[in-house]
Amino acid sequence: MAAAARESAARSASRQVVDEPSPDDPDIGSSTLVGAPLVAQILGGTVIDEQFDDPQ
Repeated sequence: MAAAARESAARSASRQVVDEPSPDDPDIGSSTLVGAPLVAQILGGTVIDEQFDDPQ
């Protein structure tokens, strides 16, 4: 079992996650959108419910 654990750990360590933006990704940093509009317009998501805090 120890050999299998070492092999699994070695495989996991050798995998690298590439987190580079694609040239066609939207530039969220320069956007003034926040919250639901950001999700809907830039990320292409569907806003199901947006809850607001009551200012007191």
